[in-house]
Amino acid sequence: MPTTLSKLGRPLNAARWEALPAIAGLSAVVAIMFYMVLIAFTLLCRTYADLWVIITSTKIEASVPFFRNDILIFVNNLLKFGIGELKLRFRNRLTKDLYGRYLKGFTFYKMSNLDNRIANADQLLTQDVERFCEGIVELYSNLSKPLVDLALYIFRLGGALGFQAPSRLFIYLVVSGLCLTYLRRPIGRLTVVEQQLEGEFRFLNSRLIMNSEEIAFYQGNERERSTILSSFDRLISHLRLLIVLRFSLGFLDNIVAKYCATIVGWYTMSRPFFSKSNKIMMKKSENELIQVNT
Repeated sequence: MPTTLSKLGRPLNAARWEALPAIAGLSAVVAIMFYMVLIAFTLLCRTYADLWVIITSTKIEASVPFFRNDILIFVNNLLKFGIGELKLRFRNRLTKDLYGRYLKGFTFYKMSNLDNRIANADQLLTQDVERFCEGIVELYSNLSKPLVDLALYIFRLGGALGFQAPSRLFIYLVVSGLCLTYLRRPIGRLTVVEQQLEGEFRFLNSRLIMNSEEIAFYQGNERERSTILSSFDRLISHLRLLIVLRFSLGFLDNIVAKYCATIVGWYTMSRPFFSKSNKIMMKKSENELIQVNT
């Protein structure tokens, strides 16, 4: 039997070895065709990319303002993303630190049962933390951008008109900023009172929910209603006062920081052009003065 199988296997082996060159040649042809198609596809993609760059460059050259608007939109969205991420990270670290202190030992028990100085710990750890982080990030954003603009304008104006012009603007900004800061001082105290009234109103509602059975048994719903509405009326009166004060400060801020600043800026920018004692302006030609003015 083995002899018979070996005799039958010899022709099969011979046929297989004879078919190998044909299979190898077919595989080589297929591989070459695949690489040719791949190279053609790569060249086609490169040509398409070149055409896209040419078309895009032409569009940009044809409408530069629209391209600038797209860049400004992208930068603005990127700044919003950065501010949101910064606020989220700051809130994450502050919340973890506060809860680490709040749940250390029996601090939470002492605050709720033994110490009545903090009656709304839940609001302080949730809502107030969020507002505090949002305020800190807004303060950082409102301070960093003016500082960068101020440094850039001082450098540009100092090189074009001399450093006397930006020094006058800087003095006006400092004086107006100190005056507005002095007028905004009551806002901080009123904001603290607002948070206290908000916490009191929320605490009264939480107390009503927790003690609803006793209040219903003793029929104290009218008493609780008058207490809650009285707290709510105090909150509304305080918020109305705060809105009026913010409106007045905003109106004054627009006058001081916008209109008066524009007048001081025009005066400061035009003074070197009419002064014969300004050595920087006297050395410039007529075309250079026009470029500085524009």
